[in-house]
Amino acid sequence: MRSVHLRIMGDVHGRILDRVRRADRDMDRRCMPAIWRDPRLRGRSYLRLAKETKHSIQVGDLALDYTELGALNPDCHRVVAGNHDRLPNLSPHFLGDFGTHSIPLAEGRLELFFVRGAASIDRMTRIEGLNWWPEEELDSQQQSSAIASYCAARPRFVVTHDCPTELIGMIASQGQKLPPSQTNGMLQAMFESHVPQWWFFGHHHRNWVFQHPRGTRFVCLGSLAYFDFDETGRSISWKPE
Repeated sequence: MRSVHLRIMGDVHGRILDRVRRADRDMDRRCMPAIWRDPRLRGRSYLRLAKETKHSIQVGDLALDYTELGALNPDCHRVVAGNHDRLPNLSPHFLGDFGTHSIPLAEGRLELFFVRGAASIDRMTRIEGLNWWPEEELDSQQQSSAIASYCAARPRFVVTHDCPTELIGMIASQGQKLPPSQTNGMLQAMFESHVPQWWFFGHHHRNWVFQHPRGTRFVCLGSLAYFDFDETGRSISWKPE
């Protein structure tokens, strides 16, 4: 069996440790119960999954408190911020708004492009500064810069928190009822300009794989789900675990 070199992980929503702290549950009531009460996720936590691999990328909505992340090397274990992360006070493990990130392989490096953010459909039930932040999506200038950077990079791997607009009707449980967000539109513009080989995202709390006719394999990672690659950059998983 090939050893895991890179693991891409889905939303965590506070389950950094094996048990979720009461304070985290109180801050993120809407999403937390689906994770800390789901019997399929017993024995899973962010730290447990990250420590099984040399490198990891988590797709956002990690937590609202990052105290325990000191157990992980921020050079090896990175996070793409989602819409339910504490955006003004992120830990050093978080990548920026968008850009490229490089992971060493046995030979060469794996280069990926990342973009943070999404729109909270439940923002009217949240409290600004406690569990919601107005900068959860990139502003118009940041979006333009992100698209230009993506077009220049022409990446083979993409990791984002949300997905392009055209996937919403297939992946989102309420996709037909909700208008696409600014983030969806930005990611759609990226996909139309360049077709990567892999595109990983979370946000929608379900495992889903779609081989797009244009050639991209889209992988949506459910809560605390993961997808693994070996030291050569080849996939070990064929679907989210």
